[in-house]
Amino acid sequence: MAQVHNSSDRYGRTAWISRTIALLIVLCTQPAGAINRVWIRTGGTGSWSNGANWSPTGTPQSGDDVFVTAVNPNPNVVIFDIDDSPIATSHDPGSPFVRTYNSILINQSGAGTIAIVQQQFTLSAEQLTISLGGPGEYSLLGGRGRFSTGTLNAQGTLIVAAGASMNCTNFIQNGGTLTLAGFFSGGNFTQGAGRITSTGTMNFSGTYAANGGSFTGVSSSVGIVNAGTFINNVGTFVGHVNAGRLIVNGNGTFLGNVTNRSSLNIPASQTIFTDADYTQIGGTVTHSGFVGGQAPGGLSSSFAAVNMGGGATWIQTAGRLQGSSLLVGSGNNGPATYSLGGSGSANFGGIGVGALSDGSINQSGGLVQASALTLGGFAGLVRGAPVQGQGQRGYYQLSGGTLSVGGLTLAPQDALLGMFVQSGGLAQIGQLQSNLAGASSGIINISGGTFGVASNSINTGTIIQTGGTVRFIDFLDGAGTISVSGSGSFTAERIRQNTLLIGADAQVAIANVGFSTIATSKTTSRVKQLRFEQVGNTLRGSLDLGQNRLVIDYDSGASPAADIRRYLASGLANGDWNGPGIRSAAAALDSSRMTGLGYAEALDMFGPGGGVFEDIFVDDSALLIKYTLYGDADLSGAIDATDYSLIDNGYVNRLVGWTSGDFDYSGFIDATDYALIDNAYVNQNPALGQVIIAEHTKLFGAQYTAALRAIRSGVIPEPTGAVMLALGTLSSKCRLSRRIRAADSPGHSEPRRTRSSANARENSDEA
Repeated sequence: MAQVHNSSDRYGRTAWISRTIALLIVLCTQPAGAINRVWIRTGGTGSWSNGANWSPTGTPQSGDDVFVTAVNPNPNVVIFDIDDSPIATSHDPGSPFVRTYNSILINQSGAGTIAIVQQQFTLSAEQLTISLGGPGEYSLLGGRGRFSTGTLNAQGTLIVAAGASMNCTNFIQNGGTLTLAGFFSGGNFTQGAGRITSTGTMNFSGTYAANGGSFTGVSSSVGIVNAGTFINNVGTFVGHVNAGRLIVNGNGTFLGNVTNRSSLNIPASQTIFTDADYTQIGGTVTHSGFVGGQAPGGLSSSFAAVNMGGGATWIQTAGRLQGSSLLVGSGNNGPATYSLGGSGSANFGGIGVGALSDGSINQSGGLVQASALTLGGFAGLVRGAPVQGQGQRGYYQLSGGTLSVGGLTLAPQDALLGMFVQSGGLAQIGQLQSNLAGASSGIINISGGTFGVASNSINTGTIIQTGGTVRFIDFLDGAGTISVSGSGSFTAERIRQNTLLIGADAQVAIANVGFSTIATSKTTSRVKQLRFEQVGNTLRGSLDLGQNRLVIDYDSGASPAADIRRYLASGLANGDWNGPGIRSAAAALDSSRMTGLGYAEALDMFGPGGGVFEDIFVDDSALLIKYTLYGDADLSGAIDATDYSLIDNGYVNRLVGWTSGDFDYSGFIDATDYALIDNAYVNQNPALGQVIIAEHTKLFGAQYTAALRAIRSGVIPEPTGAVMLALGTLSSKCRLSRRIRAADSPGHSEPRRTRSSANARENSDEA
């Protein structure tokens, strides 16, 4: 990047040289046949078209050199009133009917002032010089001024009023004052000194060089400079810049909007500050310094935004990028990509990716902080507040570093796609909202790193995890899909989704806020479909319910009871509850072997109308899984006569399933199942429990006592085959059930309905 040294001595010499050259040009470039016309009116207001006001007498003609000069001390005003166009209402600067003077010099040689005032028509000259050692003024209050070259010197004044327009191929301001409320256009503009106050617009196809002096745009919506190349050598520029190419030598402060359309290098030693919006359209920005709305000295503004679009690529390896909002893919003029790595940091009130064009953020290092991050859709981010609207595709790829946002929104309404891909690094999310409207596509793909969410979240999109760690400290609800495979570890306090798919070595856990092995607050999760990968007869992956509940809300069709019993049997792992499938870390830690996971059909528990299971209403097409006592066949939370009646009925009728007494998921009811229910019951009612154990010892003999001893030592025996009672012994077991009922609930009523058509279906499957 070229360096331009800002030196008052240099610009002073430049101004003197420019004035000298201007005079020489006037004297040496006069066309053949042209004459010098000198204003001779001694004061007051005079008419340009009055030939008596000029020497030699006559109105200036094309090619003349016009000297609007005077030595008298009186104010002298020249009213330009020449209308050369054939139609009075037509004043096209390019019209061949407009006379073009060779040069115009406005300069008061004496103590007074002199000015040209133009209220309409077109004033055209090859060269315009305002002030050449004395005061001079050109007030363009209406119409047009058209010049090839123009110079504004130290005591000069140029006024372009609202509705008026000034066009100059090359304009140099060496001093003086330019007040712009209208339109100023041309090829090149160089400001070396002086003052510009603008509420209008400047358009220069070439270069606008701010080398010195001051520029002040007095409103947030005016004071605009559009330039092919804008060079800031002055430090502070109070106006809006729209440049094809932006060059900032040293530190630059823009108190206004900045738009750049070409490549830009921001080294580590450089600061570019703006209190409004910085927009990058196309080009490549390499960034290791500071860009944004808060300067290192502490100057800050809540209105600084950074926008990227039109094919722009922004590469940051160090330094800071910050402001109220960041939009990547901000307009409908093409995509944009922002890459952050190394020690770089980005800090915004809100970040929107893929607003009106596709946008991508690739983070391989550094730190990104924002109150809100929206992927896909028009983030809007009106001063940091995301709103819905129309948008395209937004991508965020995190492979390293830290992302910390208050909220992550994927694919808001009308977006085409919002995708978050993580292969490394740390994502700290306050709340997740994915595809809330259900009409877009929100995808989260995690293969590495840690993805953590702190608050209740909603996913109606897709979460795919093949590695890394995912932690939802609070609830994850919605109608989405979760697929966890590979080495992925997925934890949530509650999961309520349409589909949960688990495979390979993945571990999914329903756990409490602190991510301990056993949840301290019990929750009820719900999915419509639960599937495990299966290789041969072996399940892959695990779902740890801890002390919690799960509802399989299968709605219609065949009950998944047989699959769920298979998942539970695999997770049981002969009593260790650490196998693949559905398992429980809470039961695994219970050395007394009193607790496990049981299941039942909602139809069996509540009948055709459904009912409330813990904290959630279920209809009659749902399967219920609960952490409870072994022997709690009806999932009531305690063992009573109903449970003994159910196991007895299942034993005699050779049924299967938890509600029939198959508590070890062996596929039949035997002495081990009775030992499990008795072991749990004896801790609930020690006296009667001992009586039951004695009775069952008589009925089952050595197999029962061996099973009971094994269970009390922490082992559930592997199934060895059913030992069936003779039908004649059923009467003694019925007497036991009556004694349990009497002991547990004096004045009891009949047992609640809990035997099922579901068990019949399950037993039919087994047959």
